Amino acid sequence: MDNAPGHDPDLARNLEYQFGFVKVLFLPSNTNLYTNEEKAEILEKIQAVAKDEGKKMDSSPMTLFGYFNERVRANLHLVVAMSPIGDTFRTRLRMFPSLINCCTIDWFTAWPDDALEMVATSLLQETKLEASLLAHCVTVCKYFHHSIDDLAHRFYEQLRRRYYVTPTSYLELVFTFKQLLLKKRSEILTLRDR
Repeated sequence: MDNAPGHDPDLARNLEYQFGFVKVLFLPSNTNLYTNEEKAEILEKIQAVAKDEGKKMDSSPMTLFGYFNERVRANLHLVVAMSPIGDTFRTRLRMFPSLINCCTIDWFTAWPDDALEMVATSLLQETKLEASLLAHCVTVCKYFHHSIDDLAHRFYEQLRRRYYVTPTSYLELVFTFKQLLLKKRSEILTLRDR
């Protein structure tokens, strides 16, 4: 399995470590995870919380630690972010089926126009363009982004191959535009000052 195409041993090791840590965290028999001072503090605080919530339970350390684990399970959330592009995502889902069975998957959609405009305006502020020229540059960046998205849809319809236009590609477009603008401005000022 380690030599399977798309298998990322670093990701597998990292996920095993993270999920293994969470598994160890929930084992009440694991008494080596916390020092004696930490255990005493946890038990003292969880006993106060249980009393405030009106829980009637035995005040033994095992019972209190079990209640602590229940609260951790209810409040602990892990975020794993992966790109759905290519076969790598599919392979990871096959290797770790709990990513589907035990997780909530949020698919992020395309940015709305006002978000594209705000991001481009924010990133292009340091170019010190006049307000009207800045507005036109932002409009051009949005136009490029939308036209690439339209071409990606046409590309899929004609060749049945996907090309993904992501927020990262929009950020790269704006950064490239900004770098090119600053570079050309510097070249022109250098030529002028000769």
